[in-house]
Amino acid sequence: MHWLTGWAVRQARHVLTVSEFSRQELLRFYPVDEEKVVSVPNGVGSEFRPVNDEMDMMADRATLSRYGVTPPYILALGNIHPRKNLARLLDAYLLLRQRRQSVPTMVWGGLPRWGSTTLIQRAQAAGVILTSFVAQADLPALYRQAVMLVYPSLYEGFGLPPLEAMACGTPVITSNTTSLPEVVGNAALMVDPTDVEKIAMAMARLLD
Repeated sequence: MHWLTGWAVRQARHVLTVSEFSRQELLRFYPVDEEKVVSVPNGVGSEFRPVNDEMDMMADRATLSRYGVTPPYILALGNIHPRKNLARLLDAYLLLRQRRQSVPTMVWGGLPRWGSTTLIQRAQAAGVILTSFVAQADLPALYRQAVMLVYPSLYEGFGLPPLEAMACGTPVITSNTTSLPEVVGNAALMVDPTDVEKIAMAMARLLD
């Protein structure tokens, strides 16, 4: 993969990346003429929007019922593996529950990947709802009905879930590292993803 990517970058007339962070990473690992590498950020489809009326709300809740999810809930979305930093998110959630009488259920949407078995067992013991795969058509409902999206990823070339959640009108907590500050601008709470205390404090701030 490393060899093929380097070959492709050298042969290409233009290289597009989805963020300035990704552009700089590409140039760091595959030094080429900087002018041929251009950042073109991702966007979101028109289906990612706030709900407008009671009919939309009822449709969302019918969608969520298929996944065993009932509002209110705190959402984390993405495949379950170490890069997504869900172990620290779980620690922060448990810390939050120690400090508050009432905390919404946490929902994790995404497929289990490598290194996730022990984490999934811990999450299930803590009452986290794991939906596994979520169909693309169902994502807007999952975002819209969430109290917040928490996306404390350690490394992202872009990170689409925060942008999609914000387009749905859902508050976002995300990492202050890699590409994520580019994605959310000043419209989300950003935290050090390695600091469990800061993640818990950010969740408490949004609940308040």
